[in-house]
Amino acid sequence: MRSSAVALLMFGFAEEIAMRFVPALMRSMGASDTTIGLLGSVRDLCDAVLAYPGGRLSDRWGPTRTLRLVGVISIVGYLITAVAPNPAVVLGAAVLTMAWPSMGIVATFDVVARGKRDAMKAFSTQAMLRRVPMVVGPLLGAALVTRYGSGYGTRVAMVLAALLAMVAVGGFVRALGTGHRRAAPPFRPLVTLKAMPRPVQVLLASDILVRFCEGLPDVFLVVYVIEQSKQPASVFGGLIALRSIVSIASYLPGVRLALLFRRETVVALGFLAYAGFPLAIAYATSLKWLALAFVVGGLREIGEPARKSLLVEQAGDAPVGDVLGTYLLVRGVMVAAAGLVGGALYAMAPALPFKVATGVGLAGVLLWVALGFRRR
Repeated sequence: MRSSAVALLMFGFAEEIAMRFVPALMRSMGASDTTIGLLGSVRDLCDAVLAYPGGRLSDRWGPTRTLRLVGVISIVGYLITAVAPNPAVVLGAAVLTMAWPSMGIVATFDVVARGKRDAMKAFSTQAMLRRVPMVVGPLLGAALVTRYGSGYGTRVAMVLAALLAMVAVGGFVRALGTGHRRAAPPFRPLVTLKAMPRPVQVLLASDILVRFCEGLPDVFLVVYVIEQSKQPASVFGGLIALRSIVSIASYLPGVRLALLFRRETVVALGFLAYAGFPLAIAYATSLKWLALAFVVGGLREIGEPARKSLLVEQAGDAPVGDVLGTYLLVRGVMVAAAGLVGGALYAMAPALPFKVATGVGLAGVLLWVALGFRRR
């Protein structure tokens, strides 16, 4: 377990050092708001399209071989981004860099979920391992961008990310174990979707609205803080670190609240924080208010262990790659256009995608509260 934790931490550092600053790199190349928004849509589409085949590979090969493959693909993407001559190449490389977070999510999910008596605590541990790099990584990336500029600094960060990912794949991923190999079911995501219990379908619909809320302004967050709030990249890195610290601190209390009350309530609290974060950013008039907004953003994760444990519980003995892959496929397809819509709104008024996002997020909260609570 210790070695697998190191593997997740190493790749987490690789992602967080550079990925958040790619929009700033594109801006330094002269990319328009629409082009930067397209980056967000490409990432969301990858989350949709790559999660399902990643889940099937995990079911067929086991998580170790799957994570090795997707790790190598992401490394290639990091290196291409580091030498990209224009925004179009950055967009193409984004498909490769998304291999680990998109194709690998089901493999790591399977490792954590299967054989654990307390799924919520297991997912809390996994989430904290993912969030630790989010505290340090953005600070290091911001230091590079501050020292060398948005263009060269992000390229240096990408090379460093590739080196860290190589260490993770070469030395530690084998420790994640083989998981539960089984014959992969036929490719029938619509059948799997229809077979999902109604509570999972309601969770999926609510999650789609909440993730669309997240995706509308997400890729513009670094641009907005630097250009509109007039804060340096180092401050943005510090704000991301603050948000991650709050997320880490919220996981175990979230589990405790779910045990004291019910998981559905904690999921609703997390969804509410998703809806409140962009509005808090839009109305932040000083660094103090920006910091408070990022605290709200950190509270988004309070319901994640409960949400994931609900999914695992409902999946039962079905192949987790098929069930989770279908869930992520449908969610990702529905959310894929969020970045493009956000880009169009940002071109109209920089604060507009943040305000619209809150309305969409609140719709997801209301849907979950109205239909997601099961009778006891």
